[in-house]
Amino acid sequence: MAYVPEHFAPEVVEKINKPKKKLHFFGIFLLILFTLLMAFSVKVWDYTWAQLEIYEQNHIKHTEEAFMEKFRLNRIDEILDEKQLQYDTFNTRDEYKQYMLDIFGGDYTGAKSVKGRTLEDGSVLYDVYLGNVKFCQYKVSPKEGGGWTYSDEDNCADLFVK
Repeated sequence: MAYVPEHFAPEVVEKINKPKKKLHFFGIFLLILFTLLMAFSVKVWDYTWAQLEIYEQNHIKHTEEAFMEKFRLNRIDEILDEKQLQYDTFNTRDEYKQYMLDIFGGDYTGAKSVKGRTLEDGSVLYDVYLGNVKFCQYKVSPKEGGGWTYSDEDNCADLFVK
């Protein structure tokens, strides 16, 4: 029999080709732990986000922004509805709308809300300016169950000719 180098011996070749059978319990455990931690963190963030939304809805700034959103989106019809103007046979809704377009233009995206004085009951008055012209004044008042509500303070009666 001829000389066979040691690294070609049948026992060594068998050991090299034979796959190692190890159970990867540690890897499986880490995968399960990571999945559980991710699911828990999603639930925590969901709860935190819900609490943040509740807080923001009960904040006066949220109410002010909801009112001013109509101006930023140029929703003239919603602004007119908010004013609760009294129409008669001589002044129709379309005439008021045309009057607003003539005086203030068709772009209300530059409307600014300026905080005014605070009343004794905790209500806050805000003035809305379109450019340098005062458009109207509204009041943000606290609700009984928490939160805030806004109402048109002067109905902008001085802006529209009757």
